Amino acid sequence: MPLFRPLRPSDDADDEASEEEDDDYQYDPEGVPPMVEIGRFPKLATIILRRRLETVGITVMVEWTDPGADAVGTLLVPEPSAEFAEAVVNELDIADEVPDTSPSAYLGRIEEHLSAIGGLLEELRARVELIEAGEGDDS
Repeated sequence: MPLFRPLRPSDDADDEASEEEDDDYQYDPEGVPPMVEIGRFPKLATIILRRRLETVGITVMVEWTDPGADAVGTLLVPEPSAEFAEAVVNELDIADEVPDTSPSAYLGRIEEHLSAIGGLLEELRARVELIEAGEGDDS
Protein backbone atom coordinates (compact mmCIF):
# COMPACT_ATOMS: atom_id res chain seq x y z
CA MET A 1 0.00 0.00 0.00
CA PRO A 2 1.47 3.39 -0.96
CA LEU A 3 2.38 5.85 1.75
CA PHE A 4 0.43 8.65 0.09
CA ARG A 5 -2.84 8.13 -1.71
CA PRO A 6 -3.75 10.63 -4.42
CA LEU A 7 -6.84 12.72 -3.90
CA ARG A 8 -9.66 12.24 -6.34
CA PRO A 9 -9.70 14.80 -9.12
CA SER A 10 -12.63 17.16 -9.10
CA ASP A 11 -15.37 16.79 -11.68
CA ASP A 12 -15.24 20.41 -12.81
CA ALA A 13 -15.91 21.36 -16.39
CA ASP A 14 -12.45 22.97 -16.35
CA ASP A 15 -10.87 19.53 -15.96
CA GLU A 16 -12.72 18.24 -19.01
CA ALA A 17 -11.62 21.26 -21.04
CA SER A 18 -8.00 20.86 -19.96
CA GLU A 19 -8.10 17.15 -20.91
CA GLU A 20 -9.22 18.12 -24.40
CA GLU A 21 -6.36 20.63 -24.60
CA ASP A 22 -3.90 17.96 -23.41
CA ASP A 23 -4.96 15.67 -26.27
CA ASP A 24 -4.02 18.39 -28.76
CA TYR A 25 -0.62 19.08 -27.18
CA GLN A 26 2.41 18.70 -29.45
CA TYR A 27 6.09 18.64 -28.56
CA ASP A 28 7.51 22.12 -28.82
CA PRO A 29 10.35 22.92 -31.26
CA GLU A 30 12.92 22.67 -28.47
CA GLY A 31 12.03 19.01 -27.95
CA VAL A 32 10.75 19.49 -24.40
CA PRO A 33 8.31 16.68 -23.55
CA PRO A 34 4.86 17.48 -22.20
CA MET A 35 4.27 17.31 -18.46
CA VAL A 36 1.84 14.66 -17.22
CA GLU A 37 -0.06 14.49 -13.95
CA ILE A 38 0.88 11.70 -11.58
CA GLY A 39 -1.50 12.59 -8.76
CA ARG A 40 -3.06 15.16 -6.45
CA PHE A 41 -1.92 15.17 -2.83
CA PRO A 42 -2.28 17.22 0.37
CA LYS A 43 0.35 19.94 0.83
CA LEU A 44 2.80 18.08 3.10
CA ALA A 45 2.64 14.91 1.03
CA THR A 46 3.22 16.94 -2.14
CA ILE A 47 6.31 18.57 -0.67
CA ILE A 48 7.76 15.21 0.45
CA LEU A 49 7.01 13.54 -2.88
CA ARG A 50 8.46 16.43 -4.86
CA ARG A 51 11.70 16.13 -2.90
CA ARG A 52 11.81 12.36 -3.44
CA LEU A 53 11.35 12.78 -7.17
CA GLU A 54 13.95 15.55 -7.45
CA THR A 55 16.38 13.41 -5.44
CA VAL A 56 16.20 10.70 -8.11
CA GLY A 57 16.69 13.27 -10.88
CA ILE A 58 13.14 13.76 -12.10
CA THR A 59 12.04 17.29 -12.97
CA VAL A 60 8.86 18.10 -11.03
CA MET A 61 6.32 20.88 -11.33
CA VAL A 62 3.55 21.42 -8.77
CA GLU A 63 0.26 23.18 -9.41
CA TRP A 64 -1.31 24.34 -6.14
CA THR A 65 -5.04 24.82 -5.64
CA ASP A 66 -4.41 27.82 -3.34
CA PRO A 67 -1.62 29.31 -1.21
CA GLY A 68 -3.10 28.19 2.14
CA ALA A 69 -2.16 25.33 4.44
CA ASP A 70 -5.05 23.24 3.11
CA ALA A 71 -3.76 23.48 -0.46
CA VAL A 72 -3.74 20.44 -2.69
CA GLY A 73 -0.80 19.98 -5.03
CA THR A 74 -0.91 18.32 -8.43
CA LEU A 75 2.44 16.72 -9.28
CA LEU A 76 3.51 17.01 -12.92
CA VAL A 77 6.53 15.27 -14.45
CA PRO A 78 7.90 14.97 -17.99
CA GLU A 79 6.08 12.27 -19.94
CA PRO A 80 9.18 10.05 -20.43
CA SER A 81 9.70 9.96 -16.63
CA ALA A 82 6.06 9.41 -15.68
CA GLU A 83 6.18 5.63 -15.20
CA PHE A 84 9.26 5.77 -12.98
CA ALA A 85 7.86 8.77 -11.07
CA GLU A 86 4.65 6.86 -10.33
CA ALA A 87 6.73 3.96 -9.02
CA VAL A 88 8.68 6.32 -6.76
CA VAL A 89 5.45 7.85 -5.45
CA ASN A 90 3.59 4.56 -4.97
CA GLU A 91 6.23 2.04 -3.92
CA LEU A 92 8.36 3.76 -1.27
CA ASP A 93 7.22 3.45 2.32
CA ILE A 94 7.60 5.60 5.41
CA ALA A 95 10.75 3.78 6.59
CA ASP A 96 12.60 5.47 3.75
CA GLU A 97 11.88 8.88 5.30
CA VAL A 98 13.34 8.05 8.73
CA PRO A 99 16.99 9.10 9.10
CA ASP A 100 19.50 6.65 10.54
CA THR A 101 20.55 8.08 13.91
CA SER A 102 22.86 5.27 14.98
CA PRO A 103 26.41 6.12 16.09
CA SER A 104 27.90 4.51 12.97
CA ALA A 105 25.62 6.64 10.76
CA TYR A 106 26.79 9.79 12.55
CA LEU A 107 30.41 8.75 12.07
CA GLY A 108 29.75 8.11 8.38
CA ARG A 109 28.25 11.58 7.93
CA ILE A 110 31.16 13.18 9.81
CA GLU A 111 33.64 11.32 7.58
CA GLU A 112 31.78 12.53 4.48
CA HIS A 113 31.97 16.12 5.72
CA LEU A 114 35.67 15.83 6.61
CA SER A 115 36.40 14.35 3.20
CA ALA A 116 34.59 17.24 1.51
CA ILE A 117 36.49 19.73 3.65
CA GLY A 118 39.78 18.03 2.74
CA GLY A 119 38.95 18.40 -0.96
CA LEU A 120 38.13 22.07 -0.49
CA LEU A 121 41.40 22.64 1.39
CA GLU A 122 43.39 21.02 -1.43
CA GLU A 123 41.63 23.25 -3.97
CA LEU A 124 42.33 26.32 -1.84
CA ARG A 125 46.01 25.37 -1.47
CA ALA A 126 46.32 24.99 -5.25
CA ARG A 127 44.79 28.43 -5.81
CA VAL A 128 47.03 30.05 -3.20
CA GLU A 129 50.10 28.44 -4.81
CA LEU A 130 49.01 29.79 -8.21
CA ILE A 131 48.51 33.27 -6.78
CA GLU A 132 51.86 33.20 -5.00
CA ALA A 133 53.61 31.91 -8.11
CA GLY A 134 52.03 34.73 -10.12
CA GLU A 135 53.19 37.37 -7.62
CA GLY A 136 56.74 36.00 -7.64
CA ASP A 137 56.93 36.35 -11.44
CA ASP A 138 55.93 40.02 -11.37
CA SER A 139 58.73 41.05 -8.94
